[in-house]
Amino acid sequence: MERVYSSHMTQRIRCQLTIPFAVLALALSGCTTSPKSQETQWQPRTSTAITTGEPKLEFDSTQLMMKNSDQVNELINARIQKAGNVQASQVDDAEADSVVVELETLEALKDAMRIALARPDRDGTRSSLYSLVRRELVDLNSLDVVLRDLAQESIDALKAKRSAKAQATYVYILENLMAELRPDLANDNTREIVTRIRDARIDIDPAVRKQLMMRTMSRPVSPSDTAERLLSQVPAKAS
Repeated sequence: MERVYSSHMTQRIRCQLTIPFAVLALALSGCTTSPKSQETQWQPRTSTAITTGEPKLEFDSTQLMMKNSDQVNELINARIQKAGNVQASQVDDAEADSVVVELETLEALKDAMRIALARPDRDGTRSSLYSLVRRELVDLNSLDVVLRDLAQESIDALKAKRSAKAQATYVYILENLMAELRPDLANDNTREIVTRIRDARIDIDPAVRKQLMMRTMSRPVSPSDTAERLLSQVPAKAS
């Protein structure tokens, strides 16, 4: 198993991975392994959402708006560094077919992605912050699972009618996420995330609308409506 050191993560793991270690630990019987001479390919045994960590809203969008892009970048890099340290601390096993992605690694990267998407994009830096975290998740083959989990966390928070500030923050997360995913809607995994948001049929509470209008001075739109509009623009696949 080859390990590659880079500036993006203290120790980057290159493995053919489609589910995180959180599920692997519970479902080894659902994985198939290749011979020792080849990399292991983990196969998911379920298409249901995978939880990569307990939801935690460290900063709401109002708090993040009060920070400049450099300060937000520092918050994100601190969590990327934490993910790298966790991954690098794995016990070396010369007999192992691959190196798995630790649950704590995914938790730290999801925290970083949540921060990147929770901040209203008034200064045009959202995409660069998103790309910073995306690169780390792509290298761990865990981008789709973390984005799906973060989308579900946002939907659940809005359905549970959390505080107006929290709900407004999760609206921003969903809207910013879909803005980043829009160019890749032809991808099945990307489209599944947006479809999940559409099918949630999210209603924005009056108190949350007030919070959003104070920040954008425009009429808030349900993320489900945004998702439906985006999906309607995707050409139908030929049968």
